[in-house]
Amino acid sequence: MKTARAMAWSLLSLSLCAQTGTPGLGSGLEAVDRYQIAGRGAHHRVWARVTWETNALGQLAAHTNAYTELATGLHYRDPSSGEWRESDPSFELSEEGYAVAAKCQHQVVIAPNLNPPDGVVVDLQTPEGRRWRGGIVGLNLFDPSSGKNLQIAAVREVAGTQVRARENQRPT
Repeated sequence: MKTARAMAWSLLSLSLCAQTGTPGLGSGLEAVDRYQIAGRGAHHRVWARVTWETNALGQLAAHTNAYTELATGLHYRDPSSGEWRESDPSFELSEEGYAVAAKCQHQVVIAPNLNPPDGVVVDLQTPEGRRWRGGIVGLNLFDPSSGKNLQIAAVREVAGTQVRARENQRPT
């Protein structure tokens, strides 16, 4: 931890650097007092900041402090630019009524009806470009000892609705 005298010397040096045009404030190499995003990846974000300090010889030295934030699916690759973008898992409704989540790594489209003509209720595309499509046929019971099965419910025409959960709501 710096003493008050060393801190005052650092501030005075930074002030002089800004006036003389040496690296530091006012010369294009700005001191960053808050963390900014320095790098992104599918599951990480690098935060960094630069601080300037004066050493014992009175020379200005830059110090970079950084940390890496980790989270699954933090970013997705924008197909048009190829850049990493912040993931947004929220659904948007298309004109045809499909629920589409396209701003995340695993893009998903959910049909507006549980019984569509093509049988596809969920259409999911992975970051590698693999596509998984599935639907619901009904509810069946299976007896492994006899090998018999029985359908007890079939899918019917049902329109889906989007429900937003309230924050801080606990299930009852």
